[in-house]
Amino acid sequence: MSAAEDAIAAFWTQPVAVERYLGSGPDGDVYAPAETALCRVKHAPRLIRDSTGQEVVSQSRASTDADTPTVPVGSLATFPGDPQPRIVIAQERHRAIPGVTPDFYSFDCA
Repeated sequence: MSAAEDAIAAFWTQPVAVERYLGSGPDGDVYAPAETALCRVKHAPRLIRDSTGQEVVSQSRASTDADTPTVPVGSLATFPGDPQPRIVIAQERHRAIPGVTPDFYSFDCA
């Protein structure tokens, strides 16, 4: 891990329960068991583009380690202090600008 990645890891302090979307079956949507990811969470409305290119409003963004396994669109994320799971509407791997920013991963929720 680079020095920049070490520095940003100090911000990943909020546990977010993630249930990754696996697909749909005859009984509805299927999710993997919940896993906890340490994230930096920002709750603020933002206009983003979803996986289809449509403009949608994200209510929360969780940023975490670049090596975090992908959280597919349609997954559920439960944030600290909010028992209601939220649907993941977009996700992205952010690549570093050498010497300026570290690699990280983020997902946005409705």
